[in-house]
Order: sequence, then structure tokens, then C-alpha cells
Amino acid sequence: MPKKAKKGPSGPILVISDLHMTGGLDPRRGTWSPTEDFFWDDDFAAFLVRYGKGGGSTLVINGDVFDFLQVLNVPTVDELHRYGIPEADRSKRYGLRCSEPAAVFQVDTIFNGHRVAFQALANFLMEGNEVKIIKGNHDVQLFWVSVQERICDRLEELCQSGRRGAIRKNLEFLPWFYYVPGLLYVEHGNQYEEATSFANFLNPVLPFDYPGTGRHIELDLGSFIIRYFSNRMEVLDPLADNYRPLSQFLRSFILNHPLISISTLRDALRYVNKAVTKAYRMKSNRKSGAYRAIVEKNTLLIAKEAERFSGRDEQRGIWLYERLKEFNARTAPPVLSRGPNSFLWNFLRDPIRALVWILPIYLVTYVPAWSNWLEGILTPESRGWGRIMVDVIFMLRVPQLLLAAILVMGALEIRTLQQRARTRKSLLEDPVLRLRGTAAFIADRLGVPFVVFGHTHVEDIQRFSTGSTYFNTGTWISVFSERENLYRNVSQFTFAYFEEGKGELLQWDTARRSARPVIVMDATPYTQKERVRWLPTLWKLIRRR
Repeated sequence: MPKKAKKGPSGPILVISDLHMTGGLDPRRGTWSPTEDFFWDDDFAAFLVRYGKGGGSTLVINGDVFDFLQVLNVPTVDELHRYGIPEADRSKRYGLRCSEPAAVFQVDTIFNGHRVAFQALANFLMEGNEVKIIKGNHDVQLFWVSVQERICDRLEELCQSGRRGAIRKNLEFLPWFYYVPGLLYVEHGNQYEEATSFANFLNPVLPFDYPGTGRHIELDLGSFIIRYFSNRMEVLDPLADNYRPLSQFLRSFILNHPLISISTLRDALRYVNKAVTKAYRMKSNRKSGAYRAIVEKNTLLIAKEAERFSGRDEQRGIWLYERLKEFNARTAPPVLSRGPNSFLWNFLRDPIRALVWILPIYLVTYVPAWSNWLEGILTPESRGWGRIMVDVIFMLRVPQLLLAAILVMGALEIRTLQQRARTRKSLLEDPVLRLRGTAAFIADRLGVPFVVFGHTHVEDIQRFSTGSTYFNTGTWISVFSERENLYRNVSQFTFAYFEEGKGELLQWDTARRSARPVIVMDATPYTQKERVRWLPTLWKLIRRR
């Protein structure tokens, strides 16, 4: 690795992620948007005041500060013309699509709903502190230049006269990561999960235009779920996407709202249809000239990121570019870009597995019929001892019990095999573990002591044998989990803090207006104990007899 390195910030570096701001508070009505997850503007403002006094700090907002698709405000006819939003981009049922002018409108909506938070951010910048905003999968619309410009304009409106120049001087939008050579690498982390990754994250546009709307962002699978399913659930229950695991909420929702659940299922099927159609179009366009141009520009933008963090050191820029290509090659292939067959399998594999598990139990209902057929074959015509023994056997329902036992043991064997396969797969695909493995790889390749991700909403600390440390900053929104809330607050307000070459994961204490160490439990999904393999065990017992 080249010896020279770009000098990092002289003051402390703070990293937060996953604020998920949407429509916020409507100042006219005094009510919050049903899809809002961030209600902590005052606490966020106090956090910025604490670490922004005197200037010199660097705040890295590591993705998902905005949640564009959960902004359900629909522009009026006048607003459509003022923002230049095509009529075809507006849906009263599902909100706006992902065009550039639509995203600008959503920025204004988010700013209007979170005035306190953005006023504090403007003050933080005016104090001489720096802010780096990295895009994530929920705010991939930050890719649009006009969106970045609108954010700067709105922050300047909140500045005192004569101090507006501090905004564009101290605010920087980063399309992928933040890097301090020899110290720190920060990335959101969505690219390492199939449902939230993008084929060309630095140039995430579709290779085709929608009729009457123009160029759109290429959404990931998770965004499709938000638009066609999650948003509807949150309108009915604002806490829908805050429960962990989500299955706990779904069970309760189905029991309490059976008719609405059926209607929501209809929307889910609509989402499946749209996602399959999108997957088909993506696959059919993979060989087009438009798609090749997108890939080429994405590669060019990777080279520009290497240049950004290397300064004028050409040798170091080449070295960093090679490392970034390695990181890009580790990203998970997006589900939708692999075509409709792959998407359908991902959507249907769990129901199919459930069917395989249920089928042997269902076959037990046919045991009486099999028993009658067997009785007709085995019952002799004579009235001797053989007939009496057969009658006793069938009177005691021995065949039924034996067949039921075989079917149940078969079902348990299938379940055991499924559990083993799922455990092996979870170790490979679990987002927490994948980010840990990726962090170790990045730390080794860049030679940095600290790597930070967000995305999972699970705060995490992992110290590697090489001496490097990985932090996951969790989220600033509420998470409801019966297991986790035994040791964690519903709202953690976690952030990573780096100063003088040292780093730690902290929690902002809203009552004391200060930071304290955060309690982090090991999130490793431990392999379950091996279950008894019923069929081989039964065969061994028979052989021993």
C-alpha cells in the first residue's frame, strides 16, 4: 500500500444511520404521518448541539436518513406543475414513483415535517462542523443531483443572513462510502443483502423509461415491498415495521383484522405481479446498449470515488480503485436483476417448504382407508388362530398407529433436514454475519482499524483477530422486540465515535444529554443442537433386536 494518505479530520468523527425520516409532523393539523418512524427531532438537535459546539466535528450520516418511498403525501395539480412531476408519476393509492422531480417534492415534504431536526443540522454546519451524507437503500434517490441541490437550498433557508455559504462548504454527499485512510471505512451495508442491493449502486437508474414519466431509479426488492405492502400496513398500524420479528406483528394483525388482511393480501399479489414484470424487463435489458452504458458509468464513478479519497496521489488512487473493485465484487446479486424465475422462487420457497412439512401429517388422515384395504388382503377365510390374531390386531388399531408413527417420524426427519439446511444457509446469508465478514475483509484490504456499517437496525460490535474492530450503529428509530427489549431500550440512539485514533460505540442518553456505553448482545445465530434422526435411530433399534 502506498505510504502517503489523505489527512483525515482533526476533530472527532461521529457516525449515525437509519433515521428514516418521512412526512413527519403536519404543522397545520398537529398530527404525524402514519408512516413516520422518527419522532426524536428535539433529541437529535440536542445531540448536534453537544458535539457541534466550537466546530471541528465531522458527522457522517450513514444512509437511510430519508425514507422517500414512505412519503405518502400526494402533490396537488399545482404542485405537479411547479415541481415538473409527470401526471403518470402520481398514484393516490401507492404514492409517487421514483423520478427525479418526484424525489425533490419528497425532500420538501420531509423538511416541512422535521423543521427542528434540520434547523439543528443547519446550525451544526454554521458552527464550522462538516456533514457527510451517504445514501442507503431507502434514500437511493440522493443519487439525483437536483435532490442534493434541493437539500442544500432548504438548509440555506434555515441559516442566518451572511452565513449561508457554510452549507455548501461543509456539506458533502457521498454516493457509496466514507473513508479516512489508516483509520476508518464507513458504508451503509445494503449492498451485501440480496433483497436490498442494487446492480449499479453508483448509477442506479433503469435501462428503460416508463411511458410519460422518463427515467426512474432502479428499485431493490425491499423497496417494492415497502411501496405495495408495508406502506398499507403502516397506514392501518403505524408500528407495523417496528416490530422484530415481523412475523409476530403479522400474526397479531391477521387475528385482529381478518378482512383487512385479505385486502392486503390482494395488494401483496399485485406487488408480486409488478415485481415479476420488473424482473423480466430487467433480464431482457441486460444485453441492451442502454444497460451497458449504465454499467460503464457505474465503473467510472467507482474510479472517481477512488480519486476523491486519494487526492492527487495517482499511485494511491490506483491502489484504492483496485480495492473498491474487490468490494463491489462482494456485493450480493439483486433478486430482481436475476430474472423472474429467481424472484418467484425466493417468494414461493417458504410456502413450498411448509407444504413439504405438512404433507406427511395430511397423509395420516388416509390411514383408516389404508387400514381397511390392508385388512381385506390379510384376513384369511378360515376361523383359526390366525384369523383371531388378525382381528385382535385390527381391533387394537395397530396398523393405523404404525402407519401414523412412520408418517410422523418421516415428517420429523424432513423437518430435521430442513432445519440443518436453514441453519447452514443462515450462517451464510444472515445480514448480521454477512456484514461482519465483509467488515473483516474490508479492514484487512484497506488496513484500517475501524469499519462501520448500518442497515440492519441491530447495533453490533465485533473485534477481529487482526486487531480491527467492526461497529454497526443500529438505528435511531424505535424497535419493538420482546427478546431484545429485555436489555435494550425501544429507542437506542446509538452512534460510533472516533477521536485521536480510538473508537467506541455509544448511546445518546436523552435525559442526561450525554453519551454512555451501549449494551450490545452477541447477535450470532448459534447453530441449534442436532435433533434426533428418527428413521436411522429406529432402524438401529430393530437391528439390535
